[in-house]
Amino acid sequence: MLVTVSWLGLYHYLARHHDLLDQAVPSRFFPAERARAAIGLGGYALAILVGFLASPLFALVILLLLPPFYSLTSSGVRATTPAAPARIGRGRGRYPLPGGG
Repeated sequence: MLVTVSWLGLYHYLARHHDLLDQAVPSRFFPAERARAAIGLGGYALAILVGFLASPLFALVILLLLPPFYSLTSSGVRATTPAAPARIGRGRGRYPLPGGG
């Protein structure tokens, strides 16, 4: 849960400081990721609350649903097309590395 909080903080900061971003990064990328992290954080909080107040087994089900959520939304919360397969190698991913690569 704390890792999700740190991602949420990072996404929030980068969503508000566009001057820190590479020009290849779309301006809506970090606000969308911020929403995704907030939904995940809500899922963890709900699981903790349900596990404490009602049923640890139901909390486990909620926790087991979070990895598929992150997987299905890895291209963004509102993605309408399937993600392109990841390419391994310097500078060949979604956003090229500085220095050309």
